[in-house]
Amino acid sequence: MELPDEVFYHPIIVDLVDCITELCLIDNDMISYNREQATGDKNHNLITAIMMELGLDISGVMAWAARYHAEVQNRFMGGLAQVPSWGPSADVLVQEYLDGIAIWARGLHCWGFESQRYFGTRGPDIQETRLVTLLPKVKCKDASAVARVSVANLSKIMHHEQPSGVLGFGLFSPLD
Repeated sequence: MELPDEVFYHPIIVDLVDCITELCLIDNDMISYNREQATGDKNHNLITAIMMELGLDISGVMAWAARYHAEVQNRFMGGLAQVPSWGPSADVLVQEYLDGIAIWARGLHCWGFESQRYFGTRGPDIQETRLVTLLPKVKCKDASAVARVSVANLSKIMHHEQPSGVLGFGLFSPLD
C-alpha cells in the first residue's frame, strides 16, 4: 500500500498508529505476564516495570493496565473520528490502512487466548472470566530450563488452584 507521505505522517494518523502499538504492547504483556513470572522472565514485561514504578501489587498493576488500555482504546476511537479527508482515492487507502492496523490489534488479542501459548487449553475460559491462577515459579539452574515449560504443563498446572492465588485482570478486547 502506498500512502502519500502527507497522509502517513499526518499527526492524527501517527497518533492512531501509536495507539495500536500501545494496545498491542499492553495486551501482550498482560497476557504473557503469568508465564513470564513463572519462568523467571518477568523483567522484560511492562507489568513488572509498572509494578515497580508505581509500587503496585499484581492485582493493582493489572487494574492499572486495564484502565490505561481502555484510555488508549478510547483515544484510538476518538482519533478515528478526527481523520481528515484526502480525497476519495486516498480515503479508500486510509480506511484500508486503519482497518488493517485495528485488525492487527484484535488479532493479537485473540491469539493470546486461542494459541495455547500462555494459557494452555484454558485460554477461552480465561478470556471469558478474566481470572488467571498464578503459576508456580519454575526452579531452574540455567536459562535453558525455561524452555522446558511446555504448553501441556501450563494446561495441567492451570487446572489446579495455586497457593499464590488467583489473578483477575480486566483485559478489554481492542475495538469490541
